[in-house]
Amino acid sequence: MARKKEGKSFGLGKLEINLTNRWLYTLIAFFVVIVLSVGVYAFGSKPNPGHAWTELAGCDSSGQVAEWYSGSWRCISTPSGSGGGSSYWAAGSTGIYYANQVKAGGAGSSASSAWGLQLASSAGADAIQVTKSSLGSGTTDGVLLVLGIDGGSAAALYNYENGYLALGTNAAERLRIDTSGNVGIGTTTPTAKLHVAGNLVVDGEITSGGGTVSTVPQFVGFTSSTYDGAGVGGYSGGDARCISQVPGSTRMATASDLAYDKPGSGTNAWYSTYGVNDCQQWSSSSGDGSKTGTYYSAIGSPGYTANCNNAFKLACYK
Repeated sequence: MARKKEGKSFGLGKLEINLTNRWLYTLIAFFVVIVLSVGVYAFGSKPNPGHAWTELAGCDSSGQVAEWYSGSWRCISTPSGSGGGSSYWAAGSTGIYYANQVKAGGAGSSASSAWGLQLASSAGADAIQVTKSSLGSGTTDGVLLVLGIDGGSAAALYNYENGYLALGTNAAERLRIDTSGNVGIGTTTPTAKLHVAGNLVVDGEITSGGGTVSTVPQFVGFTSSTYDGAGVGGYSGGDARCISQVPGSTRMATASDLAYDKPGSGTNAWYSTYGVNDCQQWSSSSGDGSKTGTYYSAIGSPGYTANCNNAFKLACYK
């Protein structure tokens, strides 16, 4: 009896094909090779599978960023998204970054500034907020820079957290507002509503809430003319001579003025003591030669005395 041949049999009408296992596996392998070959041809090894770089509308160089637009991909080149040209995105050592102005605007706004970052709004207030996850990310968290806080042109800078707000220059803090509202200039621990650590120049009057006016004495200059005790013309006369000859001054110097701000050296000058050693109290030449007055010495020190008939300049203050 003849041995039946092993294999698979497929019948179609009068056609019958017998396949051994070896031929079946060979046929399967053939189809696998065909499928892989088609996949490699279609997708290749490019970073944008299935397409050549030139197929993306407007792309003319590597490193550009594409967007899906009207049913197809295209490269972004301008803020309006028109495609083509060089992209504002650039390749860096750790990834890509935006290499031009960043502009954001709501409906009806116009973001057209040449600055590096612009946030535009058509109405109401617009703001930049910086938050920290550990402190919260709500609308009343972090630091807020806002324009139009009053619905108009007013601007504000807020620290919503329970911490101070500082301003600085040249890598150093210059001004601090603490959590209680005290302002410090030159100090990080202000103890009053305004605390200045250093010299303070006030070109004007300082008025308290109670109406008391206090000024910090400041030397302005010497009169161009010299006067003896009688020539000064009394206290009011000395003030008038300073006002007329030294712009910005308001009076002739007093002993308390010199305690705050001393003139430079090189000039002898009368000043008022409002006491017995004071030439300014004499309004006539009668007896001024026998009286002694106090003056500011040319060596740069007050408290020197001389006869009132000597002619000295007047030290003038404001």
